[in-house]
Amino acid sequence: MNNLIISGYGLEGCNNLSINNTNLTIPSPSFFVTSYEYLFTITEDSNFGIVYSYKLDENLTLIDSLKFENSSALCHITYSNVHKLLFVSCWGSGDLIVINVEKGKFVKSNIIHYPSNNKISRVHFSMLNKAQNFLYVNNVGLDEIYIYELADSNIKQIKTITAPNGTNPRHSVLSSDEKLMYVVTEKSNEILVYELNSYNLIQRMSTLNKEFEKSNCSSIVINNLYNMIYVANRYSESIASFSINNDGLLTLVDIMPCLGIKPRHMVLSKNSKKLMICYETSNEIYIHDINENGIINKNSFEVIKHNKASCIEEK
Repeated sequence: MNNLIISGYGLEGCNNLSINNTNLTIPSPSFFVTSYEYLFTITEDSNFGIVYSYKLDENLTLIDSLKFENSSALCHITYSNVHKLLFVSCWGSGDLIVINVEKGKFVKSNIIHYPSNNKISRVHFSMLNKAQNFLYVNNVGLDEIYIYELADSNIKQIKTITAPNGTNPRHSVLSSDEKLMYVVTEKSNEILVYELNSYNLIQRMSTLNKEFEKSNCSSIVINNLYNMIYVANRYSESIASFSINNDGLLTLVDIMPCLGIKPRHMVLSKNSKKLMICYETSNEIYIHDINENGIINKNSFEVIKHNKASCIEEK
């Protein structure tokens, strides 16, 4: 595949982001997000964090950067082009950074903290609904998911969903009609299915077909073309595929052994007919074809080498 943007895992472990096979030196750029003419990325460091704004051109021209001395291990970013807000998840310091953006420049920032008495806050992920009027934030350390309402570039928390203790909700996706939320858990290796009108937990589905001494889920992808969900299992090294039933509940249909080591991030191609899997430890990306039944084709793939592969997007 051509026109790919790829970054490598941070925590002082990698200094590369590539666009169309041209490598750029950006310290520890674990994750990035694009929006029309802009690319936003981060430096993931255990002591501080930096957020960058680039013009999405052939040279990836730097527009702005902002350093946060007390926010650490930045690991995920989401951008609302409707509200011109950038949301940065901080695993190390456990907070959420909210940045107001104007023409690619950072004009104002705010940090949301999540105190706890007996657990350590670890914010790892956020996502928007299609209309960009709701933001969902996963706190993998506190077993909580926060729902915010967005209006006029303002953010207001309206609900906290408490996941089962010790499950560690890492990433989420919404159903096509946005009535259900599918949450992949890092420690319990499950998909939690929530009904969003009542916020009730209506299904718990294991992502494994047998017991493992160690296994941590890392990523979840929904494929609306085939009504499927894919989940990456690290350490047990597999990709699980689930069919989405008419009622939105899930059925496990396949578990594919990983061809690389330690899958960290997955994303679909623009046409939803390929699944791109970033393998952090084996330093490669596998781009698999998806069969007409929605199951990943383990024998039809392309391999791209990239140091500590962490995030990928088709430009």
